[in-house]
Amino acid sequence: MLAQLLLKLSTDEVKVQLVYTAVGGISESNVNLAIASKAVIIGFHTRVDAAFPV
Repeated sequence: MLAQLLLKLSTDEVKVQLVYTAVGGISESNVNLAIASKAVIIGFHTRVDAAFPV
């Protein structure tokens, strides 16, 4: 449901794309994918691996 709401934010000037969606913690591979895709990670009520500085 949240994914569909985020996609509806797209306009002619700004295009919203979802690279990856999942449940669970934010992993190093999630961060690497976001870096490679120049994406932003959005997480709710989730944990971040202790190896990542917050």
